[in-house]
Amino acid sequence: MKFSISILFLKFFLFSPVLAEVKLIENLSLGYSEKGFTFGTSKKIKEKISIGIEASYLDPTFGNYIPAKIDGNPINLSNTSFSIFLKKDFKEKESSSNFFLKGGIIFSRLSIKALKDLTKETYSYNGDLNLKCSYCGDLIINSKKEMKITPSVQIGYKKRISNNLDFNIGGGIQYLSIPSLEWETSTSSPPPIFIRSKIDELVDDLNSSAKEFNKFIPNLFLNFEYKFI
Repeated sequence: MKFSISILFLKFFLFSPVLAEVKLIENLSLGYSEKGFTFGTSKKIKEKISIGIEASYLDPTFGNYIPAKIDGNPINLSNTSFSIFLKKDFKEKESSSNFFLKGGIIFSRLSIKALKDLTKETYSYNGDLNLKCSYCGDLIINSKKEMKITPSVQIGYKKRISNNLDFNIGGGIQYLSIPSLEWETSTSSPPPIFIRSKIDELVDDLNSSAKEFNKFIPNLFLNFEYKFI
């Protein structure tokens, strides 16, 4: 549904004579990357250099396909990001194909969520007593709502499809910073202290692992770019 809306939104701009006439923008792009569906625009500021902006959105339903889990439970992952970039073409003049270098700053909010049914768990108390908590409900592990600012560098290849339409594909590296995790339950009453201590230990271990994982990772992108000429 969101993808269909994006296509309709793009079509509105593609066939808008007002925007094409006043040259508020030179092109529009629609594609997909590891950050989700992308929509952007750019404007040439020199012969081989363009400046642009790009917005990305990864729906939680797509994030469900990742194999990673938290304590054996699937992760619900979503992402909203906005980037500002500079792009430099390798060739000076317009051609049917061209390589380009793209670097920018990404402002992103990565959301991580996992659920665990605490009522189905058996807990050890004082080492010799096994208990269940029928009123504990679901454990909800959420990432904190943090805006991350990260750099990105990519190299890409452009192929001319028609006078107005280009196809771009490429990849590069970016710094991935995983937000801190916190927890809550679906009930108004907190779980017993011996269960809370186990949850705290689990979340602390996850946050420690996340800090160790923060590093530069590869990224990929592909998009179609429509030019107003």
